[in-house]
Amino acid sequence: MTIIVAIDTETTGLGLTGEPPRLDGVVEIGLAWRNRDGFITHWGMTCNPGAELLADGRAEGALRVNNIPLAEILAAPPVVEVAWVVYRLLQQIHGDLCTAAEEPVEMVAFNADFDRRFLADRMWAGANLDLLTWHCAMKKTMEWMRVHRRVHLKDAALRLGLAPLAGLTAHRAAADAVTALRVWYALAERGVPVSGVQIQTA
Repeated sequence: MTIIVAIDTETTGLGLTGEPPRLDGVVEIGLAWRNRDGFITHWGMTCNPGAELLADGRAEGALRVNNIPLAEILAAPPVVEVAWVVYRLLQQIHGDLCTAAEEPVEMVAFNADFDRRFLADRMWAGANLDLLTWHCAMKKTMEWMRVHRRVHLKDAALRLGLAPLAGLTAHRAAADAVTALRVWYALAERGVPVSGVQIQTA
């Protein structure tokens, strides 16, 4: 059985894909997965990407969107420490949910190209995320919708009939990871072949 863990990052900006391109970093990371009882569990943690990425207000616009106070980021542990926390958490998820050592954990991100680009930074090496298989929920959603334009996470959830969950703040990493996971399962329920999900049919 494949264990699906959704992942999301919140960043100081769009990085090299922005206009103009620039160096940006991760300020929060979130994971979401289904426990043995089928209920969604989520986890999130802020991290400090370094003073140079936060100086002179360069992250203010992104932080307004992400709903993350600058003071929270400044007080957070550095990225390298959070990377190890992520690694240990993924090991724990694997141990809790897998019945055999060879059963894989695979990652789902709504915009996998975006998140993987940031998490490929050497400061995230301790998480070993580059060794895992990744899937893109946005691309699967576009296939289901039969469109070629990019789809936003909120729009995908609405199109799939997923109501917002109480207690989760939109644009925070854990909340967006939960929504990405719900999108992944909802696509499977609509007949889209996705990894790690088997839908029982009558």
